[in-house]
Amino acid sequence: MHVERVGGPGPTLELAYERAPAPLVRAFAAQLQARWDAGERFAAGDGLVLGMMRMRVVDAGSERLTVETPGHGRSVDAPILLAARQRYLCESLEVPPQPSVPGPDQTFRACGRWTTHPQLELEREQGGGTDSGWRLRCGDPVHDQSDLGVHGWEALWAHRPGLAVALGLPPGFRVLCTPAPTYFRYQGVAIPLEPGSFGRELVDRSQRPDDEVLQRIEAEPELLEAAQRRDVEAEVRAVRVLSIRYGVSESLVGEVFRRVQASSRGEARRTALDDPKLRRKIARALEGGRRGAAVRLLMNALGLSARDAEAALRELE
Repeated sequence: MHVERVGGPGPTLELAYERAPAPLVRAFAAQLQARWDAGERFAAGDGLVLGMMRMRVVDAGSERLTVETPGHGRSVDAPILLAARQRYLCESLEVPPQPSVPGPDQTFRACGRWTTHPQLELEREQGGGTDSGWRLRCGDPVHDQSDLGVHGWEALWAHRPGLAVALGLPPGFRVLCTPAPTYFRYQGVAIPLEPGSFGRELVDRSQRPDDEVLQRIEAEPELLEAAQRRDVEAEVRAVRVLSIRYGVSESLVGEVFRRVQASSRGEARRTALDDPKLRRKIARALEGGRRGAAVRLLMNALGLSARDAEAALRELE
């Protein structure tokens, strides 16, 4: 973890980061330092804003303060990266990036299926006040889209954070998400994505997201529960939900699921094999010449196939 410091003498404000480009963090630190030099002082509990995201100042001890981003820990990676990606997308589509980024207190309107439907159309109208102008509608042609609910960004972070990168685009844009942002239109005209542009990279990233996204998918309760239950319906449901939530392909989430499931089974297997009662039962079966019974004990205890149970038995012998 790297750190940029703001302030001094006296308590310093630390900006911790790991994945954000250092020049971008330094630029944000310079903005905060200018406020400090102008006489502003930061204290625990203060709020900071960068684009759509809020951060808060927290006490780090020893006359040190640090910045915490809700949902992302004591790091400024998330707001720095989101602001940068929104700007890069605007630049790749050749539209002005400012002042199009919504504020943290603004809202969007969405149909009732925006959290569950894999295909969404995002359209930005002229907003005002707390209304960002963004409208999210599912791709179901028979679904009534006339009554759109009002939501804050917390709902977006919880259900479909992968959409946020497109929300810095100005009014007049339409974005088709399947589930990641894929096609862009401005005032009715399609905008081609040039090879090597950030827009093209954004589309490609749905097939190869960065490590942080994969780690967050691996830690999702839906995925862990489905892996432990070995329930096909739960697996299908978890893969679909997380594909939509993170804007990545279902096949990629399926790969993550199988990796987590294999790890879960391995841990369960190690735990069960360490169970003294199970080991005694297996030992008695083997001593009595009942190898088949020992294999069945492992199959029932660990949910293994006969072949895998044989392999586990050989480990015990």
